[in-house]
Amino acid sequence: MVPVPEELVDQVKAHVAWKLAGPKVAENPDAVRLVFDEADPELRNLILHVARATIDGETPTLLEVSAAIAMPPRQVIGCLSDLSVRLQAAGRPTFFLLARVDPRERPEGVAEFDHRVLVMADADAELVLGF
Repeated sequence: MVPVPEELVDQVKAHVAWKLAGPKVAENPDAVRLVFDEADPELRNLILHVARATIDGETPTLLEVSAAIAMPPRQVIGCLSDLSVRLQAAGRPTFFLLARVDPRERPEGVAEFDHRVLVMADADAELVLGF
């Protein structure tokens, strides 16, 4: 058991519930494959990075992902928006890759917007890494 500051309990519960309730199989894998195949190298790199982190049990922050793939944080957010639009057009209405509030304590000097984690369902991560 890990102690959680009282002000973060709701966020931690939401994150745990999301991880536990995630689908056991990928939803509409054909749509994911189509979007992945049509993605530019930067978007593909973003998807792969978060998929690998998910399989490794990590929840990287926006800033960590940004640094790892050499893409400015605002461009990462733009890619997430573009990805969502592409997936919806391909017939996948649910979220695939999300920027969620990080339940960990925000380091001093880091803006709240930048203190988000990028998350993906385990089933989707396994699907993407199998491409």
